[in-house]
Amino acid sequence: MRKKTRLALVGAALALAGSGISIPFAGPASASGASVTIVNSSGSLADGGTVTLTGTGFPAHSADPTGLEIIECSDPGGSPSNLPFDPAQGCDGNTVSSNQINTDASGNFHSTYTLAKLASPGTSNINCDASSDCVLWVGVDYNNDFSNPSTRAFSAPFTIVSPTFTSAASAAFPTFTTTTFTVMTTGTTELANPSPTITETGALPSGVTFHDNGNGTATLTGKPSAIGTFPLTFKSFNGGAPDATQSFSLSSGFRVSTTSLPAATIGSSYSSGPISVLGGTAPFKFKVKGLPKGLKASKTTGLISGTPAVSKKVKPGVFTLTVTVTDSKVKSSTKHPNPSAHGKETATATLHLTLTS
Repeated sequence: MRKKTRLALVGAALALAGSGISIPFAGPASASGASVTIVNSSGSLADGGTVTLTGTGFPAHSADPTGLEIIECSDPGGSPSNLPFDPAQGCDGNTVSSNQINTDASGNFHSTYTLAKLASPGTSNINCDASSDCVLWVGVDYNNDFSNPSTRAFSAPFTIVSPTFTSAASAAFPTFTTTTFTVMTTGTTELANPSPTITETGALPSGVTFHDNGNGTATLTGKPSAIGTFPLTFKSFNGGAPDATQSFSLSSGFRVSTTSLPAATIGSSYSSGPISVLGGTAPFKFKVKGLPKGLKASKTTGLISGTPAVSKKVKPGVFTLTVTVTDSKVKSSTKHPNPSAHGKETATATLHLTLTS
């Protein structure tokens, strides 16, 4: 590690600059010690994210030609009283900035730094994650001048959070009206990019569009003209790592989603479980035709139950069933208009029931 000249100054100030609410944090207590400000409303940064740093009051470039250093340090509980006094005990020297950070004639600088979510035990001797506060140390020489308040400053404490999706992984859009679904994420705000990006891949049904709102949410909206299930993939990123990925299923129209039935045995009690539908307006009415003698279907759930009769007419084999489901009409009036108003919809499906002896 390069050795640097030690200088005495009145004080130093460091800022992580971005957008949000400015929250001042004091460094180690000293009448002429460092003053540090971090601009972030939540204090949560992204693993692998690049943050912008500005500083004032550091040694001028003429007095410090080799530039400043930045490293990540632990700050248990996010308290100034827990800041380390020894870089070997509470910091990770492997995170030292690789670029030369030069100050101007007044001791000011503007630079960037890539954060890392560290783990102990593991690849680091400290933790910097969603539950462990860390700080950035900026100064002349962390190996030989770590605790000099005239040549170094600590940032405010922060946690590192990778992005995650918080909204449901599926949605059903009817074909009779325009529907909107909001895709939501969390843990995706970092200083260098306060507006995480959400992208979508996969074929959308005709009439439905995807829009990234630029604030950690996105919108699916439209009136589909096709009936079916459309597999989509959402990805959220903001320069941090890893990106968040969600497999999403968009169903359009009103349809029966059950595709198979458990086998039945002649002379034994049987229950299929409810028949599932996607879309439509509850309550539903079910009709099932083609059942072997001894079985019947619930009119409200489609559940097939009973005991297949033992008779000459009931033989083992595969029975082809026709399932018809009708949803409920949604009314509207001039006085109380309902944008989701529609008449009854009907969904049909063919299912197969295997009967064994």
